[in-house]
Amino acid sequence: VVVALWEKLELKVIVHFGTLQVQEVYDFIHHLDGCSEFAEDFRQQEIDGQALILLKEAHVIQNLNIKLGPALKICSKVKYLMAVVNRSTS
Repeated sequence: VVVALWEKLELKVIVHFGTLQVQEVYDFIHHLDGCSEFAEDFRQQEIDGQALILLKEAHVIQNLNIKLGPALKICSKVKYLMAVVNRSTS
């Protein structure tokens, strides 16, 4: 059931990446392997889909005080999903 929910969430993230609400970004980060403990930081900083697209590793590490490993995982997943979005719209 959790896998099905994650796949549904990931599909929504891919299709509507830039329009995600803060709670949806929270859910996205919460379900990333090894990153769930940082989801609340994203919610507290009111990071929505548009802000998530703009985040760089330095923002995540310095401003959200997230360790390098999880920060790289988050940024890598965002880059991957943006590439999927760009391929599907071109």
